[in-house]
Amino acid sequence: MEYLLTRFAGDPITFTDGNKSLLTEAFVLHLVAYAVFHLALTEAHLICARACRNKMNAHAISALPDYRNKSI
Repeated sequence: MEYLLTRFAGDPITFTDGNKSLLTEAFVLHLVAYAVFHLALTEAHLICARACRNKMNAHAISALPDYRNKSI
């Protein structure tokens, strides 16, 4: 597993030499990446939901009969 956890310079992080600060930094970077990913996913969902709602509203409005120009 140590070969998967490498610093940006390329030397491996070992769990026996007390590099807990690097593991903490990796964990914090992971949390930041997780938060940014989920914010982007939420934003994409809101954009798609808004577009779908607008499309459905336009469809529903166009399906109604138009009584504006007709005398009763």
